[in-house]
Amino acid sequence: MMTSFKTYLLNLNFFQSSDPNNQQDEHEYRSNIIATRICIIIFGISLFTFILALWLTPQTNKIILQYPTQEQFQTLPPDAQCPCSRISLSYGQFVSIQPKFHQVCSSDFVSDRWIQSIFDGSDESYFSRADFRLIGSAQFRALASLCELTQASIVQSLASFNMMLMISPYVLSRSVVESQASTSIEQFQLTTANTFQQQLDFVRKMTIGNQVVSALETNIIPIYLQFEDISMQLGYYMTYNISNEFYCNCQMNFDCQVPSGIFNEFEQSFNDVVFDYNLTMLMKIDGFSAGCMPMDSILQSTLQCFYNQTCLNKLLSYFSTNQTFTAMNVSTNSRFEPTSTVREIVNELMVEEWISNISYKNYYNQCAPAICTYSIIERHDPVYVLTKVIGSLGGLTLALTFIIPIIVRYIRRKKDNTERSCK
Repeated sequence: MMTSFKTYLLNLNFFQSSDPNNQQDEHEYRSNIIATRICIIIFGISLFTFILALWLTPQTNKIILQYPTQEQFQTLPPDAQCPCSRISLSYGQFVSIQPKFHQVCSSDFVSDRWIQSIFDGSDESYFSRADFRLIGSAQFRALASLCELTQASIVQSLASFNMMLMISPYVLSRSVVESQASTSIEQFQLTTANTFQQQLDFVRKMTIGNQVVSALETNIIPIYLQFEDISMQLGYYMTYNISNEFYCNCQMNFDCQVPSGIFNEFEQSFNDVVFDYNLTMLMKIDGFSAGCMPMDSILQSTLQCFYNQTCLNKLLSYFSTNQTFTAMNVSTNSRFEPTSTVREIVNELMVEEWISNISYKNYYNQCAPAICTYSIIERHDPVYVLTKVIGSLGGLTLALTFIIPIIVRYIRRKKDNTERSCK
């Protein structure tokens, strides 16, 4: 059986004789067999190469997805393009910012009850210019105003921030949205704080430039003079004796400050325009300052005593009040120390923490893509390869059976002619 199959292969001939009687001479017979074998080899190699090329060559398919959900979008490849229904989205639609203020702004110390309790109501000439009984009420009224002003400034700035637009022609990934929104939030916080500082400094400079006289006479002391029929009013700038060797005048430096406390009001007259630092201090209020204007002195003060119930109770003992007040909680988690000045707290808008939330779900719902398109690269499936191969078999077979016999006969004929010539 094997011998018969071998004989069949050796005599396999796809080509008919050129003789009308189908008679093949030995030369033509050998040429046809050679041509058959060459055809089989070339056909096999060509077919294998064609199948391998079709299988390995990737194809690019364009996929269209209608009204994709957020979950579907997140599974799409990075090159997917999903046009937004609206190209501009306001930050307020998917970003929320909530400030958490310093505890002093919700404490007793900015309440009318506290401010009225420490207001002595005595003639300002009765107490030292650095005595808390003279300036404390005004200082805490200024502190309460700072709380209100910072909160109002934040509300106004938040309204502007919520109206800011994010230009988004295509749906952005979660990481990109969160990165851009976080950058805008940081810029908002910085800009709001800087703007408030500039406004506060402008008001303070206007006060200094216009030589506004404090009602407590802590910066300028008016003196009335009467000469016969002529009345004169003079203003003398207050000078603070910082130490035995250093004096600070409110005309030259509006940031003059000395420690505030409770002084012995019977020690001398305080009509003089020089504050004597050597006065007997009955109680020193740690970190608290006195100076030219209540606003300036409270900004340079710390609130150390008001974190300490013992210090607070001792201070209240110098006032004729039956009101009780609770000190601030020193153990509350805060980015500010009890020794931080009010100015340092105000520079941060009196905000302990910015609680921000970036909702990618809200962003995606506002963007609302109607369609997504993307391309995928994959190999041809076997059915496609088989279809292509079958379609090309006829053309390949026809080409081989036409060309190869001609080439083989030509080569053999030329070879035979060469051999005869040599003989």
